[in-house]
Amino acid sequence: MKSCDVVKGIEMHAKVVMLEVMKNNISLGSALVDMYGKYGMLTESQEAFNMLQVKNVITWNSLIGGYVCHGYSENALQCYLQMEDIHPDSVTFIYVLKACTDSQNIDKGNDTYTEISQRGFLKADLCVGNALVDMYSKCGSLLKAQEVFDILPLRDEITWNILISGFVQHDNAQEALECFEQMQHEGLMPNSITFTCILKACGSIGGVEKGEILLVVVARLGLLERDPILASALIDMYAKCGLLMKAQEVFNMVRVRNLVTWNTLVSGYSQLRM
Repeated sequence: MKSCDVVKGIEMHAKVVMLEVMKNNISLGSALVDMYGKYGMLTESQEAFNMLQVKNVITWNSLIGGYVCHGYSENALQCYLQMEDIHPDSVTFIYVLKACTDSQNIDKGNDTYTEISQRGFLKADLCVGNALVDMYSKCGSLLKAQEVFDILPLRDEITWNILISGFVQHDNAQEALECFEQMQHEGLMPNSITFTCILKACGSIGGVEKGEILLVVVARLGLLERDPILASALIDMYAKCGLLMKAQEVFNMVRVRNLVTWNTLVSGYSQLRM
């Protein structure tokens, strides 16, 4: 929506308040809370929420989501604690886990994990499971991330990428490579994100042989030519392994280059001269 749409929305809100329609209209109230939240007008979102005499989980999600999306994690968690008799749904838990991730609030994350398990969401909703693995991974609690990952009845490429990325982010390259092997063993096809993470892992441990194998796969899938982030990861791997000629070859193969691609190559040559 454009800025003029926001103005129209505010005008509509004023008319609704005058008619006092919003107080008992959950759908309209939730829509207003959501609209303000999406545009970062969080005071207005909270005010619209407070005026509602009747609230449901959608209304709460609209308010919590607005706070989370604009970086007010503590406000989001406070709202969650105030839900009282309203039962959270999968959207609520995903927002709350994101707030725990952003604020690095592992204690609240543990409490949320318990509630998710008790309510049966962990086995019923893969998106909630992925959000939980992501929360633990980004908070550096990789054992808990692996624990949740292992008990999920279903896993997709997003689940695997989250865990692999967590291992790479926290300098556990070997574990990331083992996850990658297991992912393929279970028949899931890696994507650009997977390959990017694994190339970072290879670069951190000098695993150029594994990187060479990945280059063949990536080239065959046509990913190298259209994904500059993946290309940059490959260039970076070769550079960190001291193979600048190989890094230059990959750079020359890339049709779409951006600032990251160029900086990665320049950084590789700079390290050689240090």
